[in-house]
Amino acid sequence: MSVLKFADFALDRSEWRLDGPAGSTDLGKRSLEILDLLLSRPGRLVSKSDIQDVVWSGQIVGENALQAHISALRKALGPDLITTVHGRGYTYAGPQPQAASPAQDPSIAKKVRLFVGAIDTLRGTEAETRRAQNLTDDILDVLARYRNVDVLDARLTQSQNGFLITGKLGLEDGRCRLSLRLAELSTGKVLWADVFDHPEAGGAHHMELAAIVAGHILARLELELSLLAPALDKPAPFLNIVKGIWHFRDLTIDANYTAMESLRRAIEEDPRSAEAQRWLACCYNSLFLFRFEWTAHQQCIEHARRGLELDPANAGCHAVMGFSQMWVEGLEAAKETYAKALRFNPHDPHILADTALFHAFNGDFAASRDALRRARETHPMPPLWYDEFGAMADFAEGNYAAAYQKFKVVDGAWDMMYALSCCGHSGERGDAQEIKARFDGHSAQLSLREAAAREPHREGRVRDSLIAGIEKALG
Repeated sequence: MSVLKFADFALDRSEWRLDGPAGSTDLGKRSLEILDLLLSRPGRLVSKSDIQDVVWSGQIVGENALQAHISALRKALGPDLITTVHGRGYTYAGPQPQAASPAQDPSIAKKVRLFVGAIDTLRGTEAETRRAQNLTDDILDVLARYRNVDVLDARLTQSQNGFLITGKLGLEDGRCRLSLRLAELSTGKVLWADVFDHPEAGGAHHMELAAIVAGHILARLELELSLLAPALDKPAPFLNIVKGIWHFRDLTIDANYTAMESLRRAIEEDPRSAEAQRWLACCYNSLFLFRFEWTAHQQCIEHARRGLELDPANAGCHAVMGFSQMWVEGLEAAKETYAKALRFNPHDPHILADTALFHAFNGDFAASRDALRRARETHPMPPLWYDEFGAMADFAEGNYAAAYQKFKVVDGAWDMMYALSCCGHSGERGDAQEIKARFDGHSAQLSLREAAAREPHREGRVRDSLIAGIEKALG
């Protein structure tokens, strides 16, 4: 949404202009970016560190600089719309921001609206009521970190368009049992329902359950959108992004090229779409994995950076850039980028799976397996590439049989390189010949030996093992 209305004001993010009763204000872009971030989380604390990450891209700025921008905003808005949470950050305390009407702002249809309703209780006890309220807020907080949907609180605003999550919670025998439904608002059709059973331990377990629930909701919503896309009343850029994501996840080289065509069309139709830039960057990642196209890494980084110029808090853009940085800029650069991705969305299962590969390259195999475990818990239908990234820790530890079973599943040059090395170490000459024949059919731009020498393992012995296994397999 490029225009948000709140109180007596309208924030136009396409031109970074704030209009009020007295006309346009003279606030600068940085002040308005702070306001935009506060408006995205109405009634909720926005920490000073979050403001620094989004507005200053993680740069450390002095306390006086931030306070000066807050003072300027209060001078323009009045003293009551922004409150201070001492020592922590700031909260937008005004009426719920509303998107401009379609006539005023056509861009509001570029994302799907997902409304989260108040979770009901099974017995209505005080403990259940308190837990249901907290869980509703937690789910909103987790979902709000995903940039491909507009997440709204159905307790504060309503609509006939979009999707609605409703649920019921019960506490019994130290367990929290939560039933959820996803429905299409325009038809009332229930698209998905599920039940979650989780320990009622408080604290971190509350957010853990919210993260698992959010992952399931978004995975199902993504599937429904791919099925509903032809009938959705959405502009072409939105539909092309949906089609691009769907083809990308087919995990074949032909589907990847088809996905790139859809995403390029989306960018042509809407150059301000950070999500289209993110997913096109993902396709360039896949070009390297499928065919060892080395220049694809730089293309990936360029598109990810364009996405971050449009949306500095897009965790997916940070993550996809970190992937290519491992090869072309080094593990330290990737480490910093992945840290930003996790700050913006610590619960995204795809980002967690990406970091599993990073940790394996970096030699921290326990962290790699823990990241993959969390990714699997959060995603109800983990894609095949979770396994291939998880296989890296097995390979590095010399567990070639286990690694081979995971690498052989995906038909890409990168996976075949590791699968072939596993065969060499295990003495599976028949499988090695079959894998080599498949590799030759991919028209890879790097030879197996060249690609193996460029793998970004911090521990040289793992790279040496990769090359040695290939030599054995090739005889």
